Amino acid sequence: MQLTDWLENNLINYSHLDEENNCLIVDSKVFQIIHPKQIEDELKLFDEDFKLILDQLDFDLIESNKADYFLFCFGEQWYYYSVSSTETELNIFKYFGKAKQSVDLVYSFLGIHTGYELCNGSQMPEDWIKKAKFLGINTIASCELNTLAGSLKFQEQCIKQEIKSVIGETVTVKHLNELYELKLYVMNDIGWQNLLNINAQVNVVNQQYVTEEFLLSHFEGLICVVSCSKKLTDEFLSRIKTSFKHYFYQIDFVEYQSNEKDREHLLNIQHYLQNYQRSISPILLCDAYYLDQEDYEIKTLLNKVGKIGFKYQSKDQYFKTLEQISKQFNYLHSDERDDGQQCIELFEECVDNTNKLSNLCNFKIVTDKLHLPQYEMTAKDKKQFKTNEDLFYHLIEQGFQQRIVGKVKNEDIYYERFETEIAVIVKGGLIDYFLILWDILDWCKKNDILTGPGRGSAASSLISYLLYITHLDPIRYKLIFERFLNEGRLKSLPDIDVDFESEYRDKVKQYIQEKYTFDNVCLIGTFNNFKIKSCIKDLSREMNVDYSDANFISSLINKDFEDGTFIDLFKCSLKEPKLKDFIIKNYKLVRAMQIILYQPKVQSVHAAGVIITPKYKDRKTVYDLLPVRLEEGMLISEYDKFNIESMGFLKEDVLGLHQLDKIHTMMKLIKTAKRLINSVL
Repeated sequence: MQLTDWLENNLINYSHLDEENNCLIVDSKVFQIIHPKQIEDELKLFDEDFKLILDQLDFDLIESNKADYFLFCFGEQWYYYSVSSTETELNIFKYFGKAKQSVDLVYSFLGIHTGYELCNGSQMPEDWIKKAKFLGINTIASCELNTLAGSLKFQEQCIKQEIKSVIGETVTVKHLNELYELKLYVMNDIGWQNLLNINAQVNVVNQQYVTEEFLLSHFEGLICVVSCSKKLTDEFLSRIKTSFKHYFYQIDFVEYQSNEKDREHLLNIQHYLQNYQRSISPILLCDAYYLDQEDYEIKTLLNKVGKIGFKYQSKDQYFKTLEQISKQFNYLHSDERDDGQQCIELFEECVDNTNKLSNLCNFKIVTDKLHLPQYEMTAKDKKQFKTNEDLFYHLIEQGFQQRIVGKVKNEDIYYERFETEIAVIVKGGLIDYFLILWDILDWCKKNDILTGPGRGSAASSLISYLLYITHLDPIRYKLIFERFLNEGRLKSLPDIDVDFESEYRDKVKQYIQEKYTFDNVCLIGTFNNFKIKSCIKDLSREMNVDYSDANFISSLINKDFEDGTFIDLFKCSLKEPKLKDFIIKNYKLVRAMQIILYQPKVQSVHAAGVIITPKYKDRKTVYDLLPVRLEEGMLISEYDKFNIESMGFLKEDVLGLHQLDKIHTMMKLIKTAKRLINSVL
């Protein structure tokens, strides 16, 4: 593609283009345009080490133009990277500077569907944020269908880029025997708690929908946007208005490829404008599943890979500028007799209401607070100890008597170390943390389940040693407690990894669930992402590329590049001519791969992580604190372990170690052998 066409299509606002000196200026930055060089009988852009091929003229122009970036066309896309970089980078030349646009209105974009809407939305939060900043949009909202999995990552990335985030969700609601969709946006902490509970109804209780009755009893703190996908009725609107304090009707003039669906959609909006505009205000809310219109095929491909129904497809569900949206408004109201004044007023009202909604939403998911559950004493313990602290100190004293007194030369050193550690543990409010882990290991001991001696920095804690959580004397081996825990690290929970026999790992998890109740225990969720080899296979299958060719090509990608980035695919192709030919021949597949690479593909479960949530007065279950789903009878967090840790939840790693199974088997055989020998003697 010609550079001028690329600049125009991508709204890049450049101040200077000198094709004679291969120079482009955007946002005061100078781009040096690099063209392929004739090498023998072939035009080449890169050498065998995937470095740009530069001649003396290039070097002279880079110096004279004082260039900041290289700019080059590769595979019908334009890329750039810093001239100071020692490695070639493939940064697609989009969203640089400020967009060239004529409509100058402040508005919030409220319809983002990232890759966390599995195999339907695309790309990661940071990609959407980059385009939002390019378009001069200061507030954006996520609204993935029936999931909150990406909500915290979305918020974190927005904070990094100094852009306001609004947390939302599109939920499937069941009324009588009919399903419809609503968008819910969080205004405050109560709204977040209610949305979490609604999300749990969708993903745990009913599996893919929430009943209208439950929804309308959990409305506080939420803004409701009625979808234009269904025809609005008096009864339904009355129920929404009775419950929600703030509500809007979605205006999205999306164009579907199905004429039948397109007509139905427009008639729904027309029905609203003719009958309900005074009853419920319109809001501009365009659902976007991909960043740019040229990438419309990615949604269909993702749907096929995920085996999701894709009855109604569109080339029009991308992150639009206000100018692009206004043209749709004008086109659909072109036959008005008032010179389009009604259309202008509707457009401005819709835009204004996006700002009203975003101004009402000032919630942020809290990430600087520890959520530590209380250890629940047994009935026997409650008779003996008044508080958890009493039990804790009793166990430590017991540990001293059994492991220290009369067994070490200088007991004073151990008492001094105890005082140091206990001061940090008490200040951090971590007594219950140690008791919970002690209890799990004590239960294992009573049930003849072998556990490991402790691993990592936890072995440097004397308290852990006295509680029989670990089995190494940290003073004897000169281990430093501060490597495990110190006052500077009290904003997050310590991490004590304990190994269990693999055979009994599920029993340990079951014990935790039974002790702290089903509604307060969940496993940690993870995602399997699209990677280079799986991308080639998945996309080849759906794009009618010969599957045997795809298998052969993916086998050429060595292990060094299997988990690599998009650029690694091209580095690998320099050493594999057949892979290079495949890339040239299947440009669309490579472009699709570039979009979806490393976005989530399917949900999975962390191998070891178990979360125990506290029982607050106003938030008694995990449903009030985290987005969760149900799989094989177990609750699983929609957040991954990094989100869980950043939010301060207690995570116990129930690690299965096969060596412990073998050791325990040998111990049992030895005991059996001893009994046989003793019986003979």
